[in-house]
Amino acid sequence: MKPVELRPESLAVSAGRPPHLPGEPVNTPISMTSTYRHDGETAYVRDGDASAQAFEEALGAIEQASALGFSSGMAAVATLLEGQPVGSIVVAPFNAYFGVAEMLRQKAADAKLIVRFCDITNTEETIAACENASLLWLESPLNPTMAICDIVALCEAAHLAGAKVVCDNTFATVVCQQPLDLGVDVVMHSVTKFIA
Repeated sequence: MKPVELRPESLAVSAGRPPHLPGEPVNTPISMTSTYRHDGETAYVRDGDASAQAFEEALGAIEQASALGFSSGMAAVATLLEGQPVGSIVVAPFNAYFGVAEMLRQKAADAKLIVRFCDITNTEETIAACENASLLWLESPLNPTMAICDIVALCEAAHLAGAKVVCDNTFATVVCQQPLDLGVDVVMHSVTKFIA
């Protein structure tokens, strides 16, 4: 029997819940601890906890992919950028979210990354900037200008150049836009915004 495909809003309210057992909570209880007893699956909250795992399961179900939660959007950004080898070329919007742009400028100033800022709404300019790049950073819509880029064309070009593509999908959310289906490798959300 083929599983029923649920709409994103149904997944959002059903994924990440505990098993449906009589007398058990409907939602995963919030754990207010940072440390756990020895010899269990979790030793410290950074190793994971039930609340975080439920959130990741719900977001992953909506995205139809694996999800990983961070303490902040900038922690996720830092993780993705720190994963780039020293000297890597990163292509990003010149009017990217302020925190992302500042982190990229700092990494360029520290000679950790080569950053090529461009107008990502100009597809040809962005494709040209992707030459020898390791990462293309997209926001669509851009924060705060709400400008849109051609995600499909940029992903195809970036992949041909050997680059991975990250898309910050905070403003559109998975309900309005599914970047993974458009060729993006990693999708980010600031979950204190619309997706919450």
